[in-house]
Amino acid sequence: MVLKTQTVGLHFFNPRTPGTRHRIGVNYRYWKINGHSLNKSLRFHQIRRLGLDFRGHKVTRKRCSGTKQNFTWINFSWSPLYPYLCVVKEVSYDPYRTSFVALLVILNKNFKYGNFTYVLATNKSKAGEIVELTYKQTIVNVGDVTKLEYFPVGSEICCLELVPFGGAVFARAAGTLAILVSRSTEFTVVRLPSKETRIISNSCRAMRGRISNFNHKFCRLGKAGLNILKHKKPTVRGTAMNAVDHPHGGGTGKAGIGRTAPLTPWGKLAMGVKTTRFKKKLYLQTTFET
Repeated sequence: MVLKTQTVGLHFFNPRTPGTRHRIGVNYRYWKINGHSLNKSLRFHQIRRLGLDFRGHKVTRKRCSGTKQNFTWINFSWSPLYPYLCVVKEVSYDPYRTSFVALLVILNKNFKYGNFTYVLATNKSKAGEIVELTYKQTIVNVGDVTKLEYFPVGSEICCLELVPFGGAVFARAAGTLAILVSRSTEFTVVRLPSKETRIISNSCRAMRGRISNFNHKFCRLGKAGLNILKHKKPTVRGTAMNAVDHPHGGGTGKAGIGRTAPLTPWGKLAMGVKTTRFKKKLYLQTTFET
């Protein structure tokens, strides 16, 4: 159940059909999102054959082609814009992402329009906003990008790098953010959206604020047919299959799995077995004192 305080930016469809009775989507008019981008050079059509290899053989289960989409090139490393002063020209919709994207324009010394690039939009991004990408210690506003050593402790950040100048890898989904917990001379302790705490170098960059479309988790499709458009096929239980198709299959009626432990379709243990062989403990926090 969605509370009234959680309905900001959501659109509740009228129950005219069974598919729209429980459907909840994003209200793009509320966020003033442009559905058709003004810049076509950074968006191109990508031929997608999801679940199939170059021979046309199925290699991934529960994937399908879905609907046609235009891929938007997102600049996660903020190059060659870094360091520059930019202005947000528009905030638009991206079918490949749960969040919105912002089109940035470089402002040079003569204040003329220069290069264009797309970045992830924050919850306060709007057309005409000035965004600063800098190395220096300045007043960091929402949407600005700088090094972690210049953010005050307790700041909300997103699009966080793991390796200096390696590109944003953390807190990129809709409504996600990371919290800057503490800082030392060389490293910063950051709490990720997964509640994991990591030690990251002060030279890594991040964006101030929270990713846009924070109420995306309350959206409902309303019917299973929309999952097909999102390149997702239905998931069938193993017990509903034949014995030749799954280790849990076969039997009469609602029979059990017939095994001591659940198995994958390929006969391997599905629960209680560690699958990670190696973890980089360099960035994981064990004991850290500032």
